[in-house]
Amino acid sequence: MTTTISIPHPGLRARDARRRRGMTLDEIAELSALSKSYLSRFERGEKTLSVAALIRLATALDVSVGTLLGEELDRGEIRLVNAQDTPPLTASHEDGSHVFHALSGNFDGQIHATFLVDIPVNRPHRSKAFHGGRELLLVLEGRIQMTIGKESMQLSKGDYLEFPGNIPHTIVSPSEPSRVLLVIVDSSGAVSPVPSS
Repeated sequence: MTTTISIPHPGLRARDARRRRGMTLDEIAELSALSKSYLSRFERGEKTLSVAALIRLATALDVSVGTLLGEELDRGEIRLVNAQDTPPLTASHEDGSHVFHALSGNFDGQIHATFLVDIPVNRPHRSKAFHGGRELLLVLEGRIQMTIGKESMQLSKGDYLEFPGNIPHTIVSPSEPSRVLLVIVDSSGAVSPVPSS
């Protein structure tokens, strides 16, 4: 039996590198002396580049040719967040005084925002939160009570919940401090860096 391994086109890596750097096709085209339309087709995997053009593109993107060819890993593809590097953001008393630690980076086209959320004991929201996309929640410590629309449920350590973020919802930790991993996913790419729940 033969196993076929699909290797991503270097144009897909070039597009990812360009987006991580917040650069437009126009900017890369100018820096690399390549046409914008050709680069666009290259990024979609429809065209190839000569070695000389690939070198110019890698230089414009500030990556190695090996990175574009998938032989090396671009450090921009990795995000490590150490615990001491996540300054907390505390919600207002009216919003339950939850403490958010942002984990995800801010990349162009990003479709998710990830947070660690510390929930103090019995500090309910005065108003229900809602936002676009979907919310994914994993209880890491403690117990929480979720109210989503008219539904109310208890979640304990290890429990996972997923629901549409546009349904008004609240999180309360009724008997002990709790910690949850919260991911907000929005396929439109319009993810707010600050959660509303």
